[in-house]
Amino acid sequence: MDNQAFTLTEKQPWYKSLFYGSTLFDFCMAHPYITTAFFSLCCLFIGQQHQILKGNACYMLGTNGSFIVLPRLCLVIAVLFLAVQLGFGIKSRLNPAAEDNGTPRLIATAAVLLSVFSFGFFGFNVISLYTVAVLAALCLCVGFPPAKALMRAAAVLGGAGGIHYLSFSQYTVAEKTVLFAAIISAASLIVLAADEGVKVKHVLGIMFLMGFALRLGYVLDVSLPDNQHDVFSIYFNAKYPRHNTYIWHIYETGSLPTENVYAPNSLSQMYHPPLHHYTAALWMRFQNLLGIDAFAAYENVQYLTLFYSTAVMVAADKLFCHFKFSGGLRMALFALIAFHPSFFILAGSVNNDALCVLLMFIAALFSVRWYGNPSLYNTVCLAFAIGGAMLAKLSGAVVAFGTAYLMLAKLLDLRTGIVNNFKNLWHRFVVFGAICFPLGLWWSLRCNLLYGMPLGYVPSMGREGNPQFLKGFSYWERLSGKGTLSLSNPFPNIGLTDIMGNEGEFYDYGIAPYAFKSSFFGEYFNKLNTSDLQHILACVMAFAALVLILYSVVGMLIGFYVGYRNDRNHNIRKNAFLQQGQEQPFRFVLIFHLAMLASYTVFCFEYPFTCTMDFRYIVPCLLTGAVGAGVLLSGDYRWKKPLRYAYIAVTVVFCLSSAVFYAISYGTAA
Repeated sequence: MDNQAFTLTEKQPWYKSLFYGSTLFDFCMAHPYITTAFFSLCCLFIGQQHQILKGNACYMLGTNGSFIVLPRLCLVIAVLFLAVQLGFGIKSRLNPAAEDNGTPRLIATAAVLLSVFSFGFFGFNVISLYTVAVLAALCLCVGFPPAKALMRAAAVLGGAGGIHYLSFSQYTVAEKTVLFAAIISAASLIVLAADEGVKVKHVLGIMFLMGFALRLGYVLDVSLPDNQHDVFSIYFNAKYPRHNTYIWHIYETGSLPTENVYAPNSLSQMYHPPLHHYTAALWMRFQNLLGIDAFAAYENVQYLTLFYSTAVMVAADKLFCHFKFSGGLRMALFALIAFHPSFFILAGSVNNDALCVLLMFIAALFSVRWYGNPSLYNTVCLAFAIGGAMLAKLSGAVVAFGTAYLMLAKLLDLRTGIVNNFKNLWHRFVVFGAICFPLGLWWSLRCNLLYGMPLGYVPSMGREGNPQFLKGFSYWERLSGKGTLSLSNPFPNIGLTDIMGNEGEFYDYGIAPYAFKSSFFGEYFNKLNTSDLQHILACVMAFAALVLILYSVVGMLIGFYVGYRNDRNHNIRKNAFLQQGQEQPFRFVLIFHLAMLASYTVFCFEYPFTCTMDFRYIVPCLLTGAVGAGVLLSGDYRWKKPLRYAYIAVTVVFCLSSAVFYAISYGTAA
């Protein structure tokens, strides 16, 4: 079970999956993308009464409109669900000889989640909250010894009490979101400990919930156009077209832009492929059907990017399982994706970065799956993933370098150059090309033919008088950024502070240090707008990240060397790090990683500005780096256990510092 990626162990009728708590968790894990979409859709309704209220605003129930229906509906669903659970539990208790359908094991999580959606953000009466809590406690007590029953009931009722307290507290809604998730996680762990013990899949589910909550907290805390890239405060601005202009144009006209698509002097964002912007416009139209006005619907595009950022966790875990990472190592690697701040920032960004990153993750997953099984299904999914990534953002094509290598390795023997599988694979290549190339390239070709836009075009900022323009630095200074990373100032410098983080104006010029720092804080946090505690947490986060990067680099080097050695020896020697059949998929990861870094470095030199060094351009390096560390720590060698324990410990420190840093920042100016 631990090696399975979010899947049911056996098929059961859907009604059993829904009504028997023993499989409810598995039901959600078997359909993780649908579960993620459901969570994101529910968040659309959080705290809204036909207008968007964020930050320190007060979220109230309201008296009319479509939003009043949802909390009542959630309450009815929660009560019915728990009543059915209780009925099955009593039936099983009264007739022990009957088939054991299992007692609800994670019903506490489901009930409290429904309670949060129906009560926590909408306002509630105390009787309704504790009615649900008591029903959940009864479900968890039936059929268990008194000690276990008492522990379960205490967990659920304690969780209800925590929700009750938080709902009337002075915390911001973003802070409440994270605290609600923490309460749910704690209650779930207690329930699990009282039952069959905590398993890997349970810990993954809890980390998924906390990762989702931290992303949601960031979304609730950030109002547009704050903390955005290439987004203006004006919703529709044809003179200075940015991503917001792009989305609004499609929303209002239903057609692709025809002006400012190729406008080198205006920094127009209309040159981007339209997949994300079209999807965002359709999302806004869907909200209109629910009675949400246009401006609130635009703010809620963040819930769409919240879904993208959350689904990344699912794709990453499936890739980890493909490499057969298990146990504590799998949990540690998953935690990096769940708690890394880059994904919090992506969740709140309404540009096309989040969708492109998600599709690149999915493309990486289906690339290695295709190599193991080049079925028609895997071929079509891979083609749509790569083509979709390019249609979201042209830089999504970087993943194709690794995919091309895998296809070549599948087609012929790379040592001899002899074609082995052309007869079996040629039709797969035709299907792949027929889907991927038109999907990924039609926009660039269209703009080239209609507007004369060069292929691969990216607009450049003006250099004269631009303080972000980096001139007078050598290649080594640009690469290393000597002296721009220190414990006294672990934050990015982009004109708001001096090099030490005090009042002043300094722009980072080092590619590696700025990418490292911006991966945690974007352009939004600095020494002046953070507390002393946050400064300490930032230093802890940076130090832990450096250790994790060291693991990844060593793992990639060892994986490359071992694969090269085995090729030289025709796989005669035992591979202590990569399991049989994983050499080529690992090379895909390595090529993907190097292609991203090379493309990013060239981009930084071709466009020498501070903002072009942002880590958002190479976020998939987190996935490839995690695989590198996994290869190092899953091997069979003498120092495996101490290295693995150290890695897990450092990962825990990194994730806790990241979560606390952002949790305490919600509701404060950044």
